[in-house]
Amino acid sequence: MRRLALLAVLGLPLPLPLAAAALPEGKAVPAQAVHHLKKQLQQRGLEVGRLQQQVTEQESKSRQAEQQLQRQDQDIAALQRQLQALREADAPAPAAAPGQHPK
Repeated sequence: MRRLALLAVLGLPLPLPLAAAALPEGKAVPAQAVHHLKKQLQQRGLEVGRLQQQVTEQESKSRQAEQQLQRQDQDIAALQRQLQALREADAPAPAAAPGQHPK
């Protein structure tokens, strides 16, 4: 009971059965309280929907950013391979050891 009253004091919406359970026995939930709780529940539902949409959008942006980073990593790896191939092509041939003739 105390927890239910605390939730109500904090402004958290209580489902109607819980709100009714918080009342002393034999007391009905006032229509104004029911209307207020329904309105709060509707507002919270809208807020949850808005937050879910924001999460979906953020996840989409994160996936796109991850894909772009993967493409950039692939481009960098390809450029590193090209650079290594150029370095190997420009490197002087190893010198022959003393006493050996170059081929």
